[in-house]
Parts: sequence; structure tokens; C-alpha cells
Amino acid sequence: MATRRGAGQSWRLFVLCAVAALAGALLAFWLGERRDAPAPQRPPDPRGEEIRADAAPPPEEPVVPLNGIDRLVAIADEEVCAIDGGAIACSDDAGRTWRSAGELGGRILALLRSADGHLVAATDDGAIHTLDRDGRPLRRRTLPSAGDEPPHVVDAQEREGRIWILVHRFDRPEDPMRLPRVVETAVYAVDADSIERAAATGGFTGDRLLAGARGEGVTFASADARAWRYDTTGFRRIPDARRFGARYDGIEVAVERWAERLEGPGRPARPASRVVVSHDGGETWVPAFHANGEALVDFLDAQVGLVVARDEGTAWLTANGGVSFTPARRDDRLHLAIAVVHAGGRFVVASSDARILIVEP
Repeated sequence: MATRRGAGQSWRLFVLCAVAALAGALLAFWLGERRDAPAPQRPPDPRGEEIRADAAPPPEEPVVPLNGIDRLVAIADEEVCAIDGGAIACSDDAGRTWRSAGELGGRILALLRSADGHLVAATDDGAIHTLDRDGRPLRRRTLPSAGDEPPHVVDAQEREGRIWILVHRFDRPEDPMRLPRVVETAVYAVDADSIERAAATGGFTGDRLLAGARGEGVTFASADARAWRYDTTGFRRIPDARRFGARYDGIEVAVERWAERLEGPGRPARPASRVVVSHDGGETWVPAFHANGEALVDFLDAQVGLVVARDEGTAWLTANGGVSFTPARRDDRLHLAIAVVHAGGRFVVASSDARILIVEP
């Protein structure tokens, strides 16, 4: 009996050792295969080349002496100015270094640099300010009033050495229960020496301005799809189905925004943007870029442009007029981007918390 019991225990011990040896061999083989196998690769983005996940950390951004930035303006080849309410900071080297350039009481809508080197600023109270290079005020003018009714400035933009200002005038209803309505929309052209009434029409014709060359441009409504073209002869309604965009040396670019409905019950809609381009003066348009959320765009010329996809935190570069895009920079700071302009052959991106990112094409 003792002999049989010892033989059984020996047999069970042999089986356990064999199983353990086999498991160890399989484990060693599996670990060796894992070491030799290549690391999984991130699939490339369909819009261009792969974004490297192990890219070098972003360089330290330039310091802007402002609490925040709500507008970014390219003034000259190398000069860019940032605006925070009534405060101005400017860069003379395309965004690398910044200096304070003055502060005004009203909210600044547009800037230009005059031929004599002075800074001309238009504020939302209808005033035109002239400042020296250090920000000291030199001159203050105001837009003309219609009787005792002051103009209500709603938007402004610099283009070709002039500031174009969009103005509303309201009626004064006798009935206190009725709200004032827009009875005239006008565009003024302002430079360092003159204020000219460029176009006017009765009623509401937009609350946003896209200035063009040679005294013409587009006004549009921010709350719906209505838009008008203006020149010295007046305003003309643009058909709702016809697009318009900013012009860059032979290319027109527009950003369309809408809300995408997500599939599934109870899921909210999300904002989306699409960049479309035209190479024939706005006759035909081609979709060039799609992004979830907000997209900001600027072009150096008809070929080189940059789109900042805020939700992605990525800046995308095109070198062929929007035919294809490649990722130029991925940075979490781009989630707060509010504007992009070109200066000195590069793109300068501003965030709402007063940070600047430079993208070299």
C-alpha cells in the first residue's frame, strides 16, 4: 500500500512539473514575439500626413502685454497688432516680440498705420483716434451725426490703407412699448486725414462688414443668411444661395458654419465648419476642409493658407490653394484661438488669453 501511494504521488508530481515547464515555454515564446513585433502605428489623418505623437514640445510663446486678445490685425509686412478692448499691443517682427502701443476709452474695432507712422484707431463710440508710436493720443475725430442722433458703430475693418466702418442709425419711436429700429445703414471710409461716406441705404442691411478693394465690399447679417454688396452706388441684396468670401490674391475663401445632428436618441448637436474656395471670382466653389467646431482661416496668397481647427487643437497648412492640407502644428493652446493673420511670410495665431503662436509655412 505504501509503495503504491508513493508511486501515485510521484506520478502526479511529474505531471505538474511537465505542465509548468510547458507553460513557461509558451510564456517565453509569447514575450519574445511581443518584443520583436513593431509598435502599433497611429493611422494617418485622411487630410494629410501623420501627426507625430512624440513631436518636440512647443516653443515658448511670445509675451503680449495684454490681459486678453479679442482682435488681431495685420498692419504692414512685419507689423501685427493685438487688441484687448481699448488696449493695443503691437509687434514689429511678425509676432516674435511685443510692446504696448496705447489704450483708449472705447472698444477698438480696427487699426491702420498711416504714411507718417501714426496709428489710427476706430472705436465703437464713433471716434477716430490718432496715436503716436508710443501710444500717446494726438488727435480725435468723430463720425458725422444725423441731427442729434449719433451713429451706432457695429463693425469695422482695415483694408488697403483705410478703415471701413459700418454704422446703423435708429429711429426714436414715440410709443415707449416699441423698440427702436434701424432706419439707415451706412459705410464710412476713414484714413489719417479724411472721413468719407462711402455708401448708404435705408433700413437694415447687415451688422457685419467684409471690406473689399476699390471701395466695394459685403455686409451681412450675423443671425441669418442675408447679405448685401455695396459700392459708391449703394447696396444690392445678394441672393441667399450665392456665397461670398474674403479675397486673397486670386482666391476667394469662405467659412460655412452649422450644427451637425449626432445619431442616436438624446444626443445633442455639435457645431461644425467647412472651408470652401473659389478660383473664378465666386462663380463656383469647392469644399476644401471640414472640421468639427470652429475653424479660422487666412491665406498668404492664392496657394499658401492656414486653417486652425480649434476643437482639434491643430493648424493645417495648404500649399496648393486648398486642394490638400497637411498638419503644421498640434498644440492645446490652439483650442482658445480667436484669430489668425499672416505677416512677414508666416502665420500669427492669437488666443483669447493673450498668447501668440507662430506657424511657419
